[in-house]
Amino acid sequence: MSEFQTTVVICARNAALTIARAVESARRQGPVPIIVVDDGSTDDTASVALEAGQGTVTLVRPERKFGLGNARQKGIECVDTKFAMWLDADDALMPGRIAAMERVLHDGADIVFDEAHLVNSTDDSLIRYLDLPVFMLEPGAMVRTFERNYLPGPAWPAVRTQVAKEVGYDVTLPTGEDLDFNLRALRLGAHFGMSRNIGYRQFAYTHSLSRDLSLQRGAVRTVMKKHRYEDVEQLFDRYGLGGRVAFWALCSMAIFREEYAAAAQFLEKAFPSGSDANEILEEEGPLPIKEGWKHAFFAGTLELLTGGERALKWLQLAEEIRKSPEGANNLGIAHHRAGNRAKARAHFELADSRLEGYRDALINLQASRTPSQITTHPIRLHSSRSEYPTS
Repeated sequence: MSEFQTTVVICARNAALTIARAVESARRQGPVPIIVVDDGSTDDTASVALEAGQGTVTLVRPERKFGLGNARQKGIECVDTKFAMWLDADDALMPGRIAAMERVLHDGADIVFDEAHLVNSTDDSLIRYLDLPVFMLEPGAMVRTFERNYLPGPAWPAVRTQVAKEVGYDVTLPTGEDLDFNLRALRLGAHFGMSRNIGYRQFAYTHSLSRDLSLQRGAVRTVMKKHRYEDVEQLFDRYGLGGRVAFWALCSMAIFREEYAAAAQFLEKAFPSGSDANEILEEEGPLPIKEGWKHAFFAGTLELLTGGERALKWLQLAEEIRKSPEGANNLGIAHHRAGNRAKARAHFELADSRLEGYRDALINLQASRTPSQITTHPIRLHSSRSEYPTS
């Protein structure tokens, strides 16, 4: 097996402080070619990358600074090896990652994801282990990413170059281009593989693009709107995840799209009249929680999002079934709208006590006027790099 089957591609903008670490981690994999796409840097990113690469780095400069979608497209166009691997300019590859990912690609996968360490950028200490949820290891599980991102790192896969070129990146997207690529690749029939190897070190920065939640939510909305609900439902059916599982996913998708009437219709199908409120639909799924809580939480949250009058009733029911930080936070919003500021604050404090550092609750506690930070989706129960701490 050739040592030159994979090219490492790094998109960078003003990454002079971190690019050397990224490039050096790629060089330690072996004699692999490295492409650095310098997307309009105004610092020394290019010269630092070339020096760190010691002759292994090819520098690519897009004609215009369009953002990550354009940078990724320019990068993949320049790859001439069988495989490619993405690496963020402020992250690093773990030893042996290329070899581990190539094994899965040689077994027939077109796109491969693995596990990671989330590391503190200030002292390199481990924050948490980002593992692949068990349900994502099942055949066809990538369809769940229409429901929500359940991957440790949707932006860092190893890919079969020809397939990546056929799928392509949306050059108009400044962010969210990775989710968009994955969803379109799935629709086009790409084969996804999962590796339990810990191959990636993601460094946590408070200023990173992924922490701009408003920008990220806007990108997700744009990406999700590219796909028709009926087409996504058919994909769920194809992979044996039809029926109520699919309707829960479509409800989540519709909320991301801010199409709340559609979300309410899918919610009614996901939890039809006569459903068992105590049933756990997927014991090994992404949200192994009683169906009654899921229904009450989403119903109450949709009322908040649309200015309905029944939010308090639904969210109180959710709290009775299961005490959760997101339920308490949204119940606080409902109490504030009902004119009870004391109860509202008490619920925001309760939400924060249930999940230390819970962003939405903290924003509502610090709001100078009307608290308005609604948690639109249940907090993920599996390990993730999330705005909500998990440890």
